[in-house]
Amino acid sequence: MRKFLFILSAALLLGVGSFGYMHRNEVSYTSANAVVARGTTWFQKQSIALSAAFRNSALGVSYQKRMRELRELCQQPQAAANQPAARSTAPPAIQTRSVGQRIANGHAFAKHAAQFGFSSRDQLAAHIEQVVRSAGPSNTRSLLRGRTAYWDGKSGTVVIVDPNTADGGTAFKPDRGRRYFEALR
Repeated sequence: MRKFLFILSAALLLGVGSFGYMHRNEVSYTSANAVVARGTTWFQKQSIALSAAFRNSALGVSYQKRMRELRELCQQPQAAANQPAARSTAPPAIQTRSVGQRIANGHAFAKHAAQFGFSSRDQLAAHIEQVVRSAGPSNTRSLLRGRTAYWDGKSGTVVIVDPNTADGGTAFKPDRGRRYFEALR
């Protein structure tokens, strides 16, 4: 594929250079127009044929399948955010905990509690609950794979609720603050 593109690029450059030379020479100008017209037609036909060949190839079929999956994923966050928490794959004992308790009892406490100055999981859980409860529409984002992010500007906290993980997500203070929150996908 790269070799074909290289040859195609070289042919285009050669054609443009030749056309530029012939354009300066009035005698060659009329014949150059005919050559350019034929070349343009040929390139259009090759482009159509190459497109069709790619669509029908194994790589093209794989590409189209992946694009469909990505489109579905992009449409999925809204639907997943509206689904009840009971659909979670977490064990029943974990499902009965609040979002704050699940996250605080996961990796978030060990990894991020020092950022907040909390000495207990209950303090972190209460903070996470407060962030989730008080986040308005401008501070809430639906992310890919059914995740939801919440931003608290007062404390600089990002909470990501992820129903696909055993600990339910994470909470931390990103260095880039709100810019980090807005860049989440």
